[in-house]
Amino acid sequence: MLPDASSRNPLAMLLIKPDRIKLVLESQGYTASDQLLAAMGSRLQKLIRQAHSPLAEAQVFRFEGAAFGVLVPNARDHEVLADLGHHLKLGMQQPLKVLDREHLFTLSIGSAMAPEHGRDTETLFKNAEVVVNRVRTEGGNAFRLFNAEMGEKREQAILLERALGQAIERKELALHYQPQVDLRQNRIAGVEVLLRWNSAEHGMIPPGRFIPLAEEAGLIVSIGQWVLHHACLQAKQWEDANLSPITLAVNISARQMQHPDFVAMVDQVLRETGLNPARLELEITESVAMQDVEHTISTLNSLRRLGVNIAIDDFGTGFSSLSYLQRFPLDKIKVDQSFVRNITQDATIALSVILLARSLQLRVIAEGVETLEQVDALRSYGCEEMQGFFFGRPMPAGEFEHRLQQVKQLVA
Repeated sequence: MLPDASSRNPLAMLLIKPDRIKLVLESQGYTASDQLLAAMGSRLQKLIRQAHSPLAEAQVFRFEGAAFGVLVPNARDHEVLADLGHHLKLGMQQPLKVLDREHLFTLSIGSAMAPEHGRDTETLFKNAEVVVNRVRTEGGNAFRLFNAEMGEKREQAILLERALGQAIERKELALHYQPQVDLRQNRIAGVEVLLRWNSAEHGMIPPGRFIPLAEEAGLIVSIGQWVLHHACLQAKQWEDANLSPITLAVNISARQMQHPDFVAMVDQVLRETGLNPARLELEITESVAMQDVEHTISTLNSLRRLGVNIAIDDFGTGFSSLSYLQRFPLDKIKVDQSFVRNITQDATIALSVILLARSLQLRVIAEGVETLEQVDALRSYGCEEMQGFFFGRPMPAGEFEHRLQQVKQLVA
């Protein structure tokens, strides 16, 4: 039973949800899932015991599902809570090994303090949950303290989630296409598919807002299937029109990767649309790939047997592991735009990624290219495939088709 927050002594609650934990648990059996959660709870309690007093007096509780609560007595300072949250985040960066499998997790942590955020533990829990859910929709791996504005935004998110669930039926979703160029052949060699949502109730919603919401609400699997089917159908139409052959790059979420029928769904879409599997390139981020390495390797190998290409996105921004990278059946590495942005001042990381891709005999493409100076720098380092506003913003299918029909010099 949780203690009463209405006592005279200050009390704070931290609510901890490991990012994308449900996806990992769905791929495990009951025994492995239970052991993994138990190991996580033990790790959190050990980390708290290592903290300085009064934090060392905090107690860890496991709530229903995969959430953990930490009750901190005598919590008088917001900075003390922030220090504890940071301590827990750092401590969880070491892999958890359960049944010979290593798992890496980041943490989303929300906190609320009595009496300013509630005078009973039920209210503290509710407000901490508002915070942690917002952290997760913003990408996770962060600590936040509750404030009144968050409660209002949560109500807005509930309305948005409800509208997103009807977006396909209402035909509010659309695909845009951003060119990927190969400067060796001086042509558009590929295209990245990007999802757009124009809600009748809420207007244009940025992808950075609705994609995490779809992931959290469990809508991303059905939306992802819609994206893949319509993108492959469009690429097949371009192919039938004898336009320049291009590779279709489609982003895959963590929940899609963990779904047991994902490979079968990709196979079905390719059969239904008639698109050559060699024209399809599925992009996964490094953080998604590293959640369950063995499952990732198995899934990617199955996709490769279909004839599909695999690219790893955002490389170098997560838990990099060269030993694991060598085990993944990859075709391409993408240089993250954060490394391209300042490449004319500091090219250290971008050059390292390019050299790594070459050593592994993988193709490499740079994203977020916006200036001719960036183009020249990337070419001088041996990167000849690029995408970004310099070559074209994401555009509707008709506009992109017009671009394919044009024959012109991309870069002098």
